[in-house]
Amino acid sequence: MVYLNYRRETDIMSAKYTAEQIAYWFITYNQKFVEMNESDLISPLKLQKLLYYAQGSSLALNGYSLFGDPLLAWEYGPVVRSVYDACKVFGASGIDPQSMGAVPLKLDAMDEALLKGVYDKYNKYSASGLINRTHSEKPWSETARNQEIPQELIKDFFVNTEYRKVFDGTLFDDIPIAEPSMNR
Repeated sequence: MVYLNYRRETDIMSAKYTAEQIAYWFITYNQKFVEMNESDLISPLKLQKLLYYAQGSSLALNGYSLFGDPLLAWEYGPVVRSVYDACKVFGASGIDPQSMGAVPLKLDAMDEALLKGVYDKYNKYSASGLINRTHSEKPWSETARNQEIPQELIKDFFVNTEYRKVFDGTLFDDIPIAEPSMNR
Protein backbone atom coordinates (compact mmCIF):
# COMPACT_ATOMS: atom_id res chain seq x y z
CA MET A 1 0.00 0.00 0.00
CA VAL A 2 1.26 3.48 -0.88
CA TYR A 3 0.70 6.28 1.61
CA LEU A 4 0.70 9.93 0.79
CA ASN A 5 2.34 11.93 3.54
CA TYR A 6 -0.47 13.66 5.40
CA ARG A 7 0.53 16.96 6.99
CA ARG A 8 -1.72 19.37 8.81
CA GLU A 9 -2.68 22.42 6.76
CA THR A 10 -0.76 24.70 9.14
CA ASP A 11 2.47 22.88 8.30
CA ILE A 12 2.72 24.31 4.79
CA MET A 13 2.61 28.07 4.43
CA SER A 14 -0.90 28.33 5.95
CA ALA A 15 -2.49 26.80 2.85
CA LYS A 16 -5.91 25.25 3.26
CA TYR A 17 -4.77 21.80 2.15
CA THR A 18 -1.70 19.83 1.19
CA ALA A 19 -0.95 18.80 -2.37
CA GLU A 20 -1.27 15.18 -1.21
CA GLN A 21 -4.82 15.83 -0.05
CA ILE A 22 -5.79 17.44 -3.36
CA ALA A 23 -4.08 14.61 -5.28
CA TYR A 24 -6.05 12.04 -3.30
CA TRP A 25 -9.26 13.96 -4.02
CA PHE A 26 -8.58 13.81 -7.79
CA ILE A 27 -7.74 10.10 -7.63
CA THR A 28 -10.86 9.16 -5.65
CA TYR A 29 -13.18 11.51 -7.57
CA ASN A 30 -11.95 10.03 -10.85
CA GLN A 31 -12.70 6.53 -9.54
CA LYS A 32 -16.44 7.21 -9.86
CA PHE A 33 -15.97 7.72 -13.60
CA VAL A 34 -13.68 4.69 -13.91
CA GLU A 35 -16.42 2.53 -12.38
CA MET A 36 -18.89 3.84 -15.01
CA ASN A 37 -16.33 3.15 -17.79
CA GLU A 38 -16.18 6.87 -18.56
CA SER A 39 -12.53 7.40 -17.63
CA ASP A 40 -9.25 5.61 -17.10
CA LEU A 41 -7.25 5.68 -13.88
CA ILE A 42 -5.21 8.88 -13.57
CA SER A 43 -1.49 8.43 -14.20
CA PRO A 44 1.04 10.16 -11.94
CA LEU A 45 2.00 12.45 -14.83
CA LYS A 46 -1.59 13.52 -15.46
CA LEU A 47 -2.16 13.98 -11.73
CA GLN A 48 0.71 16.47 -11.59
CA LYS A 49 -0.86 18.58 -14.32
CA LEU A 50 -4.27 18.50 -12.61
CA LEU A 51 -2.58 19.79 -9.45
CA TYR A 52 -1.01 22.64 -11.43
CA TYR A 53 -4.34 23.62 -13.00
CA ALA A 54 -6.10 23.39 -9.63
CA GLN A 55 -3.50 25.64 -8.00
CA GLY A 56 -3.61 28.17 -10.83
CA SER A 57 -7.40 28.21 -10.83
CA SER A 58 -7.55 28.76 -7.08
CA LEU A 59 -4.98 31.54 -7.20
CA ALA A 60 -6.87 33.30 -9.99
CA LEU A 61 -10.47 32.76 -8.92
CA ASN A 62 -10.24 32.53 -5.12
CA GLY A 63 -7.12 34.60 -4.47
CA TYR A 64 -5.41 31.95 -2.35
CA SER A 65 -3.18 28.90 -2.71
CA LEU A 66 -5.07 25.66 -2.58
CA PHE A 67 -1.92 23.96 -1.27
CA GLY A 68 1.39 25.32 -0.05
CA ASP A 69 3.68 22.78 -1.68
CA PRO A 70 5.78 24.39 -4.42
CA LEU A 71 5.28 23.53 -8.08
CA LEU A 72 8.61 22.81 -9.75
CA ALA A 73 9.38 23.28 -13.46
CA TRP A 74 10.51 19.76 -14.33
CA GLU A 75 11.24 18.43 -17.80
CA TYR A 76 7.68 17.17 -18.34
CA GLY A 77 5.95 20.19 -16.84
CA PRO A 78 4.96 21.39 -13.37
CA VAL A 79 5.46 18.86 -10.56
CA VAL A 80 4.81 18.76 -6.81
CA ARG A 81 7.77 16.81 -5.43
CA SER A 82 5.94 15.22 -2.49
CA VAL A 83 3.20 13.85 -4.77
CA TYR A 84 5.81 12.67 -7.28
CA ASP A 85 7.63 10.78 -4.54
CA ALA A 86 4.41 9.16 -3.31
CA CYS A 87 3.15 8.14 -6.76
CA LYS A 88 6.29 7.28 -8.71
CA VAL A 89 5.83 3.58 -7.89
CA PHE A 90 2.93 3.57 -10.37
CA GLY A 91 5.21 4.59 -13.24
CA ALA A 92 3.10 5.35 -16.32
CA SER A 93 0.20 3.23 -15.03
CA GLY A 94 -2.96 4.59 -13.54
CA ILE A 95 -3.15 5.15 -9.80
CA ASP A 96 -5.56 2.75 -8.12
CA PRO A 97 -7.07 4.49 -5.08
CA GLN A 98 -7.48 1.09 -3.38
CA SER A 99 -3.69 0.76 -3.21
CA MET A 100 -3.31 4.03 -1.33
CA GLY A 101 -3.86 4.94 2.28
CA ALA A 102 -6.71 7.36 2.87
CA VAL A 103 -5.73 11.00 3.18
CA PRO A 104 -7.97 12.98 5.56
CA LEU A 105 -9.70 15.82 3.73
CA LYS A 106 -12.68 18.06 4.35
CA LEU A 107 -13.15 20.39 1.40
CA ASP A 108 -15.33 23.44 1.65
CA ALA A 109 -18.02 23.77 -1.03
CA MET A 110 -16.19 26.45 -3.04
CA ASP A 111 -12.96 24.45 -3.24
CA GLU A 112 -14.81 21.27 -4.17
CA ALA A 113 -16.64 23.12 -6.96
CA LEU A 114 -13.31 24.46 -8.21
CA LEU A 115 -11.74 20.97 -8.23
CA LYS A 116 -14.72 19.51 -10.07
CA GLY A 117 -14.42 22.30 -12.64
CA VAL A 118 -10.70 21.66 -13.11
CA TYR A 119 -11.35 17.94 -13.45
CA ASP A 120 -14.12 18.51 -16.01
CA LYS A 121 -12.01 20.92 -18.04
CA TYR A 122 -8.67 19.09 -18.06
CA ASN A 123 -9.32 15.37 -17.48
CA LYS A 124 -10.39 15.00 -21.11
CA TYR A 125 -6.75 15.55 -22.16
CA SER A 126 -4.16 12.80 -22.12
CA ALA A 127 -1.06 13.17 -19.98
CA SER A 128 0.98 14.05 -23.08
CA GLY A 129 -1.68 16.56 -24.14
CA LEU A 130 -1.43 18.24 -20.74
CA ILE A 131 2.38 18.26 -21.00
CA ASN A 132 2.10 20.07 -24.33
CA ARG A 133 -0.33 22.59 -22.81
CA THR A 134 1.87 23.33 -19.80
CA HIS A 135 4.98 23.61 -21.97
CA SER A 136 3.31 26.33 -24.01
CA GLU A 137 2.28 28.31 -20.92
CA LYS A 138 4.36 31.08 -19.36
CA PRO A 139 4.70 29.71 -15.81
CA TRP A 140 6.59 26.63 -17.01
CA SER A 141 8.33 28.17 -20.03
CA GLU A 142 9.65 31.18 -18.08
CA THR A 143 10.96 29.19 -15.12
CA ALA A 144 14.38 27.52 -15.19
CA ARG A 145 14.18 23.72 -15.15
CA ASN A 146 13.98 22.16 -11.68
CA GLN A 147 13.25 25.52 -10.05
CA GLU A 148 10.12 26.56 -8.18
CA ILE A 149 7.51 28.24 -10.36
CA PRO A 150 6.62 31.52 -8.63
CA GLN A 151 3.00 31.62 -7.49
CA GLU A 152 2.61 35.18 -8.77
CA LEU A 153 3.61 33.99 -12.25
CA ILE A 154 1.03 31.21 -12.04
CA LYS A 155 -1.67 33.58 -10.79
CA ASP A 156 -0.93 36.23 -13.44
CA PHE A 157 -1.06 33.62 -16.20
CA PHE A 158 -4.39 32.20 -15.06
CA VAL A 159 -5.94 35.64 -14.50
CA ASN A 160 -4.80 36.94 -17.89
CA THR A 161 -5.25 33.78 -19.97
CA GLU A 162 -7.33 30.94 -18.59
CA TYR A 163 -9.88 33.16 -16.83
CA ARG A 164 -9.48 36.43 -18.74
CA LYS A 165 -13.14 36.50 -19.77
CA VAL A 166 -14.21 36.30 -16.13
CA PHE A 167 -12.13 39.32 -15.19
CA ASP A 168 -12.64 41.53 -18.23
CA GLY A 169 -16.40 41.08 -18.25
CA THR A 170 -16.63 39.23 -21.58
CA LEU A 171 -17.52 35.79 -20.18
CA PHE A 172 -20.93 35.74 -21.84
CA ASP A 173 -20.07 37.65 -25.02
CA ASP A 174 -20.08 34.50 -27.18
CA ILE A 175 -23.59 33.51 -26.09
CA PRO A 176 -26.31 34.69 -28.46
CA ILE A 177 -28.95 36.81 -26.80
CA ALA A 178 -32.51 35.86 -27.73
CA GLU A 179 -34.57 38.90 -28.57
CA PRO A 180 -38.16 38.89 -27.31
CA SER A 181 -40.70 38.28 -30.01
CA MET A 182 -42.83 41.27 -30.90
CA ASN A 183 -45.54 39.10 -32.48
CA ARG A 184 -48.24 38.30 -29.95
